[in-house]
Amino acid sequence: MMISNCFYYGVYSPKGFYSLAAKPEVSAEKNYIVKGYSVSAKQKLFDSIKNELDNRGLSYIDFCADERSLGLYSADAGFRILDGTYDTF
Repeated sequence: MMISNCFYYGVYSPKGFYSLAAKPEVSAEKNYIVKGYSVSAKQKLFDSIKNELDNRGLSYIDFCADERSLGLYSADAGFRILDGTYDTF
């Protein structure tokens, strides 16, 4: 089950980029970074993972911006997957 909020992946500040996904509270045993590919292909991947987590009843956090997923974190499943492609939004 998804945590009801969709958290933004990070923000730019005067001190640089602040990434929510880099916080220790969302660290995981297994970490994956997806680079390249089209935005639609990565969104399909994230949607498939969210559907599988929902089917298994596992909780997760969806990191998002502009109505699309930029990463997922699931303490229940023990992984974090992030979009590592540079994007100016």
